[in-house]
Amino acid sequence: MTRATRAMWLVAAATALAATAIGCSSGANQGTATAAATTTATPVLSASIAAGGGGAQAAAPTPAAELPGLLLRPGPPIPLPMGVVLYVADAAYEGPTGAIRRYYRSPDGVFHEDVLLESHFGFGAEYADSRTISSRAASPDGQEIGATLCHGVCYGSPEPVTLVHSADGGVTWTAIGELEAGGWTLGVGGGRALVEQGVNSDPTFLIFPGGTPAPAIAVEPGSERNFSMAFGVDGAKFIVLTGGKDRRTWTVADGAHTPFATLPIPSNFEVFSVELLPRRSGQGIDLVAMWGNPGADSSNFGIFDRATGGWSHILRTSRATGLDSVQFTGWLDGRTLIGRGSFSRSLFDAAPPDWFSGLPALIDVTTGVVSPIAEFTSFAGAKAGGPAPIAAATGAFVAVRGAGDCLNVRAGPALSSEVLGCYVDRVLLRREAGREESGSVTWQQVQTPDGRIGWASAAFLELATE
Repeated sequence: MTRATRAMWLVAAATALAATAIGCSSGANQGTATAAATTTATPVLSASIAAGGGGAQAAAPTPAAELPGLLLRPGPPIPLPMGVVLYVADAAYEGPTGAIRRYYRSPDGVFHEDVLLESHFGFGAEYADSRTISSRAASPDGQEIGATLCHGVCYGSPEPVTLVHSADGGVTWTAIGELEAGGWTLGVGGGRALVEQGVNSDPTFLIFPGGTPAPAIAVEPGSERNFSMAFGVDGAKFIVLTGGKDRRTWTVADGAHTPFATLPIPSNFEVFSVELLPRRSGQGIDLVAMWGNPGADSSNFGIFDRATGGWSHILRTSRATGLDSVQFTGWLDGRTLIGRGSFSRSLFDAAPPDWFSGLPALIDVTTGVVSPIAEFTSFAGAKAGGPAPIAAATGAFVAVRGAGDCLNVRAGPALSSEVLGCYVDRVLLRREAGREESGSVTWQQVQTPDGRIGWASAAFLELATE
């Protein structure tokens, strides 16, 4: 299985990755369809989304053999909820990703689309000037994003790549390294990127900036890499797991094979994939497994709670319902995940009706309803489907507007206070409760993309979400 195929099964957003690397064969542009703009305001799914909280906790996990899976089924399209900022990568089919984008709905109901990073395709004599997105990874809230730009299209060949990183939600980018024989960005955290270099049979793992080797990765002889490894970030700590031949017993690839989790999946099933999923609390990570029987029309998905050593949810899909599979990016509240669902095109009157298309979706693990996000249903007929969510942030944000290349965020509400950072137009800052007048300046309390609390002039802030 290629990295592209693996990414189609589950998007771990990147894990605290909130990120799944996609390989060189991960696709072409998502087509001529565009996300639909609308001015219809939409309430949040629950109060905890707007508050940015973790929501209610799940019931005590139960072993897989004792818990029948909740059958997931398609629901009606739902507009992107207010208070959600969604980061996506364009869907791709046999070529590189076209762009990384950001979507949100402002309080006036306007649906915003921002292009954060775009592939440049060169042809003929300009082929070497191409810089195409061949892999990407993001922190769970999208405030930190890494990407690999191929000097070509990286479709089946190890061409040179430039590694880029954004610390402000994808608005500005910095080159952090280059590799001559290809590579993939697997995770980002703490201003660093975990990168895999080399071909599938003999990879090397590096940390950038600097290109220093990551701890040795030990894979059980005879196991298949793309099936038996998982990558994630817990805070600023990179995690690489190996799952052996049966993909049920997972250990940390730290040289000592420190136990991480043992998945209680019945032996009569094949484990297709395992990814990492940030916890609802924002602290720690759990595992998401997909298992079933090859060729069957149904699949099982389990969320494994490492704190209790069992499943918090077991979900099931069946093509007969019009939903083929799901991918999880992250939690919005205590019952709702955002991710991608593979829906029957017949639900959208798109041809051919017996095909399935991936679309961004809201997944209610309590009711089993999987609702496509309405603004992306126009992609149902596109060959590659709609974009793949890579991260999502919830809460109230303000966008920097009219400041040009620098709005200072200061430690206190005064021009004499220390400057914590300087942010360009379009950067989203989390809005905090404080607001003060000082002389001729109205100061708004904000949180910077790296989590520091400060103050900025309200004259250069526009309410983005609430």
